[in-house]
Amino acid sequence: MKWIAIDGPGWQGVMITFGLFATSLLIALFNGQYFYNTFLTGFRIRTGLISGIYRKALRISSSAKKDTTVGEIVNLMAVDAQRFFELTSYLHVLWSGPLIIALCIYLLYEILGVAVFAGLGVMIVMTPITGVLATQMRDLQVEQMKIKDDRVKKMN
Repeated sequence: MKWIAIDGPGWQGVMITFGLFATSLLIALFNGQYFYNTFLTGFRIRTGLISGIYRKALRISSSAKKDTTVGEIVNLMAVDAQRFFELTSYLHVLWSGPLIIALCIYLLYEILGVAVFAGLGVMIVMTPITGVLATQMRDLQVEQMKIKDDRVKKMN
């Protein structure tokens, strides 16, 4: 908008527009390749885990069958293997997340000055609250898994 207000040369506006379009296109292409490769890797890991669990379930001893239920094996194959699949897509966030946050805080500081620290303070206060809620959700999910195990036991 500032460029239009200062009445700059026409070719600069065209170049800026082309640059924005090309950047958006490249981001879409790279994100597509990234998610394709991470999903493919995740599917391979998940398939390997499921086949390993299945192979182990076929060779389990009689004494171990008393301690292990079909529901536990099904949960291993369905839920836990799925977690490994999902991990592959978000593993890079461990290193890129803090880097992106630091860069964004610096750029916001350059634009807003010290006012950025008010927003940062709100984020810091909200983080423990989010942690408490996540813990409660995890506990509910564990309880749900136990209920699913019981249901599968009763079905068999």
